Amino acid sequence: MSGLCVGVSVHVTEDAHVWSSGIHQNVAFLVMCLRAMPQVGRVLLLNGGSCQRLPEALEFDRLGAELVQPQAVTHEVDVVIEMASKLPQAWIRRVKARGAWVVAFLVGHSFTGMIEPALFDPQRGIGLVNMEPDEVWMMHKDLHSSRSLVQTLLRAPVVEMPHLWAPSFLQRQIDLVERGGGRFGFNPRKRARADNGWAAAIFEPNIGVVKSCFVPMLGCDAAYREQPWTLRHMMVLNSVHMKDHPTFNRYATVLDLVRDHRASFEPRVTVPETMVRLARDLVVSHQWENDQNYLYYDALYGGYPLVHNSPWLQQRAPGFYYPDFSASEAGRQILAAWSKPEEFWKDYRRDAQAFLRGLHPEHESNVRAFLQRLPLRRGQVMATRSAA
Repeated sequence: MSGLCVGVSVHVTEDAHVWSSGIHQNVAFLVMCLRAMPQVGRVLLLNGGSCQRLPEALEFDRLGAELVQPQAVTHEVDVVIEMASKLPQAWIRRVKARGAWVVAFLVGHSFTGMIEPALFDPQRGIGLVNMEPDEVWMMHKDLHSSRSLVQTLLRAPVVEMPHLWAPSFLQRQIDLVERGGGRFGFNPRKRARADNGWAAAIFEPNIGVVKSCFVPMLGCDAAYREQPWTLRHMMVLNSVHMKDHPTFNRYATVLDLVRDHRASFEPRVTVPETMVRLARDLVVSHQWENDQNYLYYDALYGGYPLVHNSPWLQQRAPGFYYPDFSASEAGRQILAAWSKPEEFWKDYRRDAQAFLRGLHPEHESNVRAFLQRLPLRRGQVMATRSAA
């Protein structure tokens, strides 16, 4: 087959699930983008994990990319994108000696990913990418705190790349959930004021300071204190492991929503399951230098009111923005969303869909942005490295 052969690293384990980590979708969307390029002949998934097959729950069967051991394609790959798994250093050196172009695609928050485990949990951490990439790709969300760190550490240029998203995995989950009854998507007429307010969902993972539930909880409580009829319940996902922690317990029990028994603390549940089966109306979110987030896109896909503090999103999409750590303003934005008339939400959903189309891996601008970073054709990899 003519065209570039591109390998993307994955970490495949027996229990891998498409919703267990956002990096699985990162990989899938990149593969979709690469396969949309006529200049790319083959896309391979370079296995850095312990499982020799793609688990059904990973939902990679429709990507059209074969799972291979890196050593089996040493003489075939033109471009190696190390993304979800660290590949053997000796193999990286070997393919580079053959002329392959090696990219480190860092999709997580590199600064906190390296620093937090070293400070607080020495037994947990992320493996650094190989130390000899030709180029490092990062997304806008990580540049402020991590660009200089990574560029200095890896001695390679850092290039900003688009954040990709498609509704394919989300829609499959929606279809599954809706079989049990209910419908995904905000309905301002059905979930009206007669129902004693909206039910809010907070989905932050609570595994680090980058995305946590603390400010959204305060924002919900601020709105509830001001206008109690606007919120009937606050559900904090990914928080059940913190319920008995003394600091978190004291933090939560001062909130009026908790005191009035209008709050619950739950394990991890997907967005469609939460919004449909648990009848949520509103998503309240918070990030710290991580302002591109699949959660935003999932909520906007359903047309749900989204209260967030992402400057990047504020400039591009509908939603209800509050700055930085301003819990009081988050509360005001919840009330602002509550006050919108029914006709507002039709335009909101239309604008959200227009924004999401621009994130699709096969959107022309995204395909072009990634194509510009690849060697133009087989045989030009060494020339590309020399020019760089």
